[in-house]
Amino acid sequence: MRALKAVAVVFAAVLFLFACGGGGGQQGQHSPAQQVQGSDDALRQTLDLQLSSESYDDGSYRVLLHGKHARDLYQIAGSLRYDSALYEVIVVEAGGGLGQPDNSYFIDNIAEPGKLDFAYTRRWHGDGVNGDPLLMAVKVRPLGAFDLKDFRLEPQTDRFMLRDSDKQEIDFLVDGREAGNE
Repeated sequence: MRALKAVAVVFAAVLFLFACGGGGGQQGQHSPAQQVQGSDDALRQTLDLQLSSESYDDGSYRVLLHGKHARDLYQIAGSLRYDSALYEVIVVEAGGGLGQPDNSYFIDNIAEPGKLDFAYTRRWHGDGVNGDPLLMAVKVRPLGAFDLKDFRLEPQTDRFMLRDSDKQEIDFLVDGREAGNE
């Protein structure tokens, strides 16, 4: 039953992001990012997804997912991998970079040990965010020594989706390395 619920939650998240009214892109209008991009695919934006961490006095850590150099980022969905034998997940939160709870949606699910699925989207029509948004924060308790390298984004095996306010896919890197949508 738990596995069925987990699959339903992930399916709902992906369906939500695909169906979300996303962006204010009315016919004939373009977001600021699209105006910069023009029609040349060579000018498409590329978002760099990066992980960092913070330690706390109680021995716990926060693993942070940042988007670097965002232009009109409206939605993101993907998975964070980690070794569940080495870490206990305490809490998962939206980073606030796409908006606070009154103007964004965030869902997460641990469908299988060591795989944290997440989806985060702006809620109302309008432009996405620019800059370096914090997208997700995961508070963990290490069962041994903490190492940020134990956490990874694997777009080669997991589905990732990043879109702008006009529902156009955004290319992305993971820690500066080619990753997806290109």
